[in-house]
Amino acid sequence: MKKGILIATLLAIALPLHANEQHASNTIFAEALLWKLREGSADNWAQEIPPSGTTQTVNVLRVPFKWSPGVRLGIRHSKCHQCWDTTFSFTGFKTKGTDQAAVSSGGIYSPFLGNFFINNANGANFGPNYYNAGINWKVNFNIFDLEFGRTFAVNQTLHIRSFVGLKG
Repeated sequence: MKKGILIATLLAIALPLHANEQHASNTIFAEALLWKLREGSADNWAQEIPPSGTTQTVNVLRVPFKWSPGVRLGIRHSKCHQCWDTTFSFTGFKTKGTDQAAVSSGGIYSPFLGNFFINNANGANFGPNYYNAGINWKVNFNIFDLEFGRTFAVNQTLHIRSFVGLKG
């Protein structure tokens, strides 16, 4: 109920329709999105470290996100070609990333600093290790945008649109 009231209020603010304006226009748009999520903390969610030897190769595990579809829907109200316009839009995007790891020798270690200090007072070890690990990230990105902007024509080829807005 609160979301419906919020959306109705934003639409009332964002779409001031004036019947007496000759050049006013409303444009409804839909954009198909194809995005790939990259998350900094997912680049190193675990490390496979083999037993000590003359050389060691550490395998850094990351969460592989795939390309996923999304959508942006909106409406734009403008009074004239180079006047201020108002745009209200919704962007929706969902993706997930999963990974599994298992080792028979050595161990799987967390890359986070707290893991290093658990039962490791003298700093001689990497901290506790595991033989199986998994991660499952589900990301739901749903956002509303309200923009007030204006397009400035620098020349026939270059147009710049400055705007100020709210995102939520």
